[in-house]
Amino acid sequence: MRPGEFLDHCRSVATWVNWTDTKDVVLHGDPDIETDRVAVTWLATDAVLRKASETGCSLVVSHEGAFYPSFQGTPSEDRHLAEKRRLLDDLAITLVRCHDTWDRMPDWGVCDRWAEFLEYPAEPRQVESFYRMCRVPNLTVEEIGRRLLKKVSSLGQNAVSLI
Repeated sequence: MRPGEFLDHCRSVATWVNWTDTKDVVLHGDPDIETDRVAVTWLATDAVLRKASETGCSLVVSHEGAFYPSFQGTPSEDRHLAEKRRLLDDLAITLVRCHDTWDRMPDWGVCDRWAEFLEYPAEPRQVESFYRMCRVPNLTVEEIGRRLLKKVSSLGQNAVSLI
């Protein structure tokens, strides 16, 4: 498989994505490399990239971006960008971001899976939306927070914030 083929597949199933304005792109590397191993991650940290390389993955699909365009032009982000690109080159990894497809995938996307995981009644969601409205009747904010903390503690989280 090639990274470009992966994105072509996303284009064929993700009719909700505006493919002229999307975050689902090759962030770095060669979209035409052949690979038979893919690492999938929430965030392409340096540690994740090294582990992917150690296990023979030359393609990493990350949900969040690895670069921070809003900070480009600052010394720290310019240094970060150069270091991350050098690491990707040294490891011969192509990095693809899959955000817009992944978040909104009906039934399997982040919105729908979180609503199901949290076990709150949820309203139907427009496929284009990044949000799912859950109803929590007759609970105080403290009760909601405690219930959320109990759910996410199974994922290794030890705190929640409510706004």
